[in-house]
Amino acid sequence: MSIATDRIYEEANGVGTRAKAPDDDAKSHLVEALGSTLDSIDVGVIIVAGEARILHANQAARRMLDQRSPVVSLGGCLGALRADLTKELRTAIATAQTDITHIGAAGIGVPLVDKEKTAATAHVLPLGPGPLRAPHPGDQPTAAVFVAPATPSAAIDVGTVARIYGLTPAEARLLQQLIAGASLTEAAAALGISEATARTHRNHIFTKTGVSRRTDLLVLISRLVPPIRRPH
Repeated sequence: MSIATDRIYEEANGVGTRAKAPDDDAKSHLVEALGSTLDSIDVGVIIVAGEARILHANQAARRMLDQRSPVVSLGGCLGALRADLTKELRTAIATAQTDITHIGAAGIGVPLVDKEKTAATAHVLPLGPGPLRAPHPGDQPTAAVFVAPATPSAAIDVGTVARIYGLTPAEARLLQQLIAGASLTEAAAALGISEATARTHRNHIFTKTGVSRRTDLLVLISRLVPPIRRPH
C-alpha cells in the first residue's frame, strides 16, 4: 500500500482540479526509491497511521504478515500473536503518535514472539511532519515499526567486522561459523581444524572484540552489520 503525493491545486478560473505540482514527479520518484531501498532490508519495516492501521510494509514485513509471525494484520491494523503483546504494541504506536517527547533515540521497544516461541523485537519510532500528504487525513503516516527476529542471520558478511577488529582470515572464518549457529566442535569440523585450534581462534576473537561470551559476541555483531537482504 503506498501513500499518494498528489496535491489539489486551484486553476485560475477558480475550479478545483487535481493537478501535478512541478515537484510531484520528483516526489513520486523519491517514494519509489525509498520503497526499493526498504525492500532490500532484512528487518521488517511497517508504516502505520492512526489506530495502528498498516499503510506500507517492505518485503520482509510482508513475509512476516503473510506467515502471521511474529506480527499479524488484524483487520488491516498491526498486531502480535498474543493479545497482551498486541496491546503493548498498540500502546507504543499511540505514544509515538501523541507523546514523542518521552521516546528515546532507539524508539519504544516491544517484545514479540513468533510461532516457534522464539523471541523477536519491535521498535516503534514516530514519523514527523513532512512534505508527503496522504489523500485522506486518516491515512497520514504517523509511526514506523521495525520488526527483527533475535536470531542472527547465517548470511551475514563479517568482512567489515574482521577489518574493524583486525581478525585474521582464520578467525574470520571461525566467526562466520559461530554466527551461523555452529558449536565450537562443529565449526572445527567444518573448517578442517582441531577443536583446540578453534578454541584458540575463538579466544583471540573474544580478546580483540572485548567480549567474554559467545552471546555477547553475537549481540555485538548484530549491532555492527547492517541488516541488508542478500541474494541467495
